[in-house]
Amino acid sequence: SRMATACYRLTMLSMVLLFIPPLAASLSIIPPIAALAGFALSALLALVVVVIAALFTRRQPNRLSRKEMSVSSVLCLIPLTLLAMNVFLRGDVPPIHDISTDRSDPPQFIVAPSMRSASDNPFDYSPEVASQQREAYPDLSTEIVALPPTETLELARQVALSMDWEIYSWRPETGHFEAVDTTFWMGFKDDIAVRVQPASTPGGSQLDLRSASRVGVSDLGANADRIRQFLDAFKEALRQKAES
Repeated sequence: SRMATACYRLTMLSMVLLFIPPLAASLSIIPPIAALAGFALSALLALVVVVIAALFTRRQPNRLSRKEMSVSSVLCLIPLTLLAMNVFLRGDVPPIHDISTDRSDPPQFIVAPSMRSASDNPFDYSPEVASQQREAYPDLSTEIVALPPTETLELARQVALSMDWEIYSWRPETGHFEAVDTTFWMGFKDDIAVRVQPASTPGGSQLDLRSASRVGVSDLGANADRIRQFLDAFKEALRQKAES
């Protein structure tokens, strides 16, 4: 039937919008925000197909049309499931995109502003953001390390490289470096500042990180997850260093 054929075509368009724009964004052919718009449109088309299939599949004039609509509705569950996983299941996170382990004195971005365009998010870690972060991510705090600052900074650099971060500013004289992490899917870029300072304990140091998204109001928890992953990897590297 024409309705079954229309549903099938909408499903194919939804699949194209689900995969092609993110791939193009990861190859820097289109901006990540365009890929995000394609993903949203893909999910919208999928929802339309699922609703139509739910209402009209049994009314189709023949078995082939019913099968075509059923297959279309099943395929459309893919973008809808991805939408639910990326948005609805993370709906409890606050609408912020700048996360720091030191909420009172976050590491500063020195070179990162020159890496951003005028339309990208500004670096503005306000008391309101700090309050929202405190409620949402109370586990993120300064890491105290039983190593001198120079060794801590070098170990942090090695961990950053192992996580495929691109370090574009290295300032060992001030215990500071900046990097960018690019997501594989959609090619979103988030800037990271790493700061190492002497700790109150002689011979020790304190490690702080700040991760901020270039685009988007909410990061859906991505920056907090990135900091946790870095700290976990850093602690493992620290353990291996102690055993060697």
